[in-house]
Amino acid sequence: MNELQKNTLLTKLKEHIAHVQVRLTQAIENNRSTFTRSGEQMRGMERHDKMLYMSMKQTSEERIVEYAKLQQSPFFLKCELELEDSKKRVTAYIGKYSFVQEQIFSWVSPVAMVRFDQPGQVTYKLANGEERRATMLTKEQYLIVDGNVLFYATESLGQPRELVHQEHVARKTGFVLPEIVAQMERAQDAVIRAHHVGPLVISGPAGSGKTTLALHRVAYLAQSPDTAPWYSGGKTIVFVQDRGTQDYFAALLPELGITNTTFVTFSEWALQLLSLREYRFTTRYGDTELARDAYEFAKLQAMRSGTLPKFGKDPYETLHALYGKHLGVTEQELFRKQQAEKMLDRFDLTVLLMALVKTNKRFAMKYDLNLSRHGGKIKKKTETWEISYNLIVVDEFQNYLPEQLTLLKRCVEPERQTMLYVGDMGQQINLGTIRSWDEAGETITKERQVVLEKVYRNTKKILEYIGSLGYRVQIPAELREGVPVQEKIMATKQEEITYVREILEKQPEGSLGVLATVGTYLEEFKDVFSEDKRVHILTMAEAQGVEFETVCLVGIEQDMFSVEYARELPDEFRTTKQRIYKDLLYVALTRAMNELHVLGRVSLSGIVQR
Repeated sequence: MNELQKNTLLTKLKEHIAHVQVRLTQAIENNRSTFTRSGEQMRGMERHDKMLYMSMKQTSEERIVEYAKLQQSPFFLKCELELEDSKKRVTAYIGKYSFVQEQIFSWVSPVAMVRFDQPGQVTYKLANGEERRATMLTKEQYLIVDGNVLFYATESLGQPRELVHQEHVARKTGFVLPEIVAQMERAQDAVIRAHHVGPLVISGPAGSGKTTLALHRVAYLAQSPDTAPWYSGGKTIVFVQDRGTQDYFAALLPELGITNTTFVTFSEWALQLLSLREYRFTTRYGDTELARDAYEFAKLQAMRSGTLPKFGKDPYETLHALYGKHLGVTEQELFRKQQAEKMLDRFDLTVLLMALVKTNKRFAMKYDLNLSRHGGKIKKKTETWEISYNLIVVDEFQNYLPEQLTLLKRCVEPERQTMLYVGDMGQQINLGTIRSWDEAGETITKERQVVLEKVYRNTKKILEYIGSLGYRVQIPAELREGVPVQEKIMATKQEEITYVREILEKQPEGSLGVLATVGTYLEEFKDVFSEDKRVHILTMAEAQGVEFETVCLVGIEQDMFSVEYARELPDEFRTTKQRIYKDLLYVALTRAMNELHVLGRVSLSGIVQR
């Protein structure tokens, strides 16, 4: 294909996009004008007609939102099919949402499955289960952002894939959904469309795309005609690790057409469920690593070997009834201090929830309602509703105690048990977390355990460096090469700060993460870079689930992963702690998308056990 032919195809595509945008504008205006009845007209309607009108109006408003988004990116694929039974030729465009007036079908529709096929014989199933056979004559792929064509490729029977047009963009400035949907592999699409009943696990290393895949699964269940009746009622809850992950999810799902999902951390959910709004959550409690470890270990032993008390009004009385004989003198003092500060950790919340179930035999949430009364007065009323979700998503499941997952299972509708677990057993960074599904009373068949092997986040150089430290990594051939990982020996923290400054000067755009094992080491970094929005300063544990274009691991020291400090604790604890350290370092190393810098008093390669 010569340049003239390519330009002709590109011009026709742009004209078609403009035509679709005009039609979408007309559809938006038609929807708005259809439902414009005044308050007086509404008062004159029968109750049934009024409810029907409001339902149709809500549906119309949802369509308006979808059409507005389609104007920016109307479709990402086009295919021409010849149906086997009738020899009829049909053209189908695939986009984020449907606009059947212009033959645009949602990515969750049955025909969208053919986007992974090459020109030739294809099959797909209709909503009623009927299998349809066809010949794909041509296939075109696009990336359209804000109405502009950034990528365009075409292929047809007898003609291999050929690039028609590509814009050279230096870097992405935001999340581009059509690109992710278009690049999704057939195997991943099969995961999204898997039968909805029963638990499903999506696991894989950092950067394998498991979280994106999981959220597409959520969107599919809520939008597909086969499953929407069960999952489109706003009773989906996603358990996230922290606020950063919560913001990411909350931004992504609306792009997929889902706006009524609850995102919450386990601690936020538990505190609300327990009606402990005046209490605060702490990840770990204690002044030193040894104190925190010993305290956690004692609580874990108590939770798994003690007699569970009944739930009482004072949470600390309930906790002390279980912990009492398991806490030593030092841990007893920590407990009293924690009580005075009204702090609760993950073991405390889990024990309290277990005690609540034992006492009440159910989970229920209290809601405060404001009711209008005659005369304009507002009356507050508290109602209690039993908890029941149609879908529960647990992100980074490997960070949960098996007892916590068992508690969550109680809250999903029993007839379907639709639990979606997302994570990686190889990234466990907390004591006592799940090691096998049997511990959580979960039976998951092999075909419901999806393992993603390929890593797309990092460069080859970063993955090669991680592999040199003894981690098992798979390096896809299509990954970009990247620059070598930099290990720098630095005598002081000030030298590390200067080095980070130099990186920022060379890198005027893009995010940079500064990571260390403990938060106290990062205080000076926070003071120096507090005004630079590109810099994110986190502990290695806090960085789980996020990514940065450049990462600097700082404070590398000879004994940073030693467990000698815990000699007084049992051997089983020290073995577990060594594994946690290894997983924690893996989490930190895999946060970097483009560049990784390792700074400290010694070389990381020299202290990590292979």
